[in-house]
Amino acid sequence: MARTKQSDRKFTGGKAPRKQLATKVFCKRALTTGSAKKPIRYRPGTVARRENRKTGKPEDGKTGRRENRKTGKPEDGKTGRRENRKTGKPEDGKTGRRENRKTGKPEDGKTGRRENRKTGKPEDGKTGRRENRKTGKPEDGKTGRRENRKTGKPEDGKTGRRENRKTGKPEDGKTGRRENRKTGKPEDGKTGRRENRKTGKPEDGKTGRRENRKTGKPEDGKTGRRENRKTGKPEDGKTGRRENRKTGKPEDGKTGRRENRKTGKPEDGKTGRRENRKTGKPEDWKTGRRENRKTGKPEDGKTGRRENRKTGKPEDGKTGRRENRKTGKPEDGNTGRLENRKTGKPED
Repeated sequence: MARTKQSDRKFTGGKAPRKQLATKVFCKRALTTGSAKKPIRYRPGTVARRENRKTGKPEDGKTGRRENRKTGKPEDGKTGRRENRKTGKPEDGKTGRRENRKTGKPEDGKTGRRENRKTGKPEDGKTGRRENRKTGKPEDGKTGRRENRKTGKPEDGKTGRRENRKTGKPEDGKTGRRENRKTGKPEDGKTGRRENRKTGKPEDGKTGRRENRKTGKPEDGKTGRRENRKTGKPEDGKTGRRENRKTGKPEDGKTGRRENRKTGKPEDGKTGRRENRKTGKPEDWKTGRRENRKTGKPEDGKTGRRENRKTGKPEDGKTGRRENRKTGKPEDGNTGRLENRKTGKPED
């Protein structure tokens, strides 16, 4: 290595000494005269390296912060993590995001919450799920809705109940059906009516009976017919009268006999004729007298013979003349004497 010291060499017959600058000559003369000593000016970085020899750690020329010998980038004096030159705060070596000095994990610059290194979004320290920057609560990565820390499923911000990711509406934890936010009970997705958790069918809020989705009225679980909310018995959709579960036809509330939908009066199951509620036997619509089920004509209650609708008296089936109830033979209407069926004249 070449000699750098610029002191005079003794001449031994070799080369002549170099000519010195006028300023250096002036300095030497000043020293000889006994003036003040001028401080030595070192090259840039010499003093800094000399000081760092004491600590053993180099520092950044711009910021004065300690450097990493391999990377040459400034680092935090306490943790040894890489620092940002502007902020002086430690940052993640891979992402350049701000780190927490204790954990060494990247955090959100605004909230100070832990970040995910890939997404750069703040996450929950316990679950690793994405957080909302304002609330600091974990949220669903797809929908942005608040999550439950244990289950990791999105929940309703107001009630804390589990939500459906597509609809964003709260649902029942067991069945997955949509819930009502106030009651917390599952409801039908189409009608909004309360559902039964086992069957998943909408039910009446007051009685708990199954409802029809279109009408919203309670119906019989077996037949699907509309029910009366008080009695819980199926009723006719048009008339509101009680129905028979097997036949589905309206029946009289007192007797249980089949009713006519228009009149609401009980009728004979076989003939469809109107019945008497007490006797249960078919009767004539106009007179109210008992009818014969085969012929459909009114008959005498005691004898079973055919009656005249106007007079209500028994008459002969063939001639239409009035009959005697005891004998069953036709008689004269005026005299009450027995008549001949062929001639119609009273006989002795």
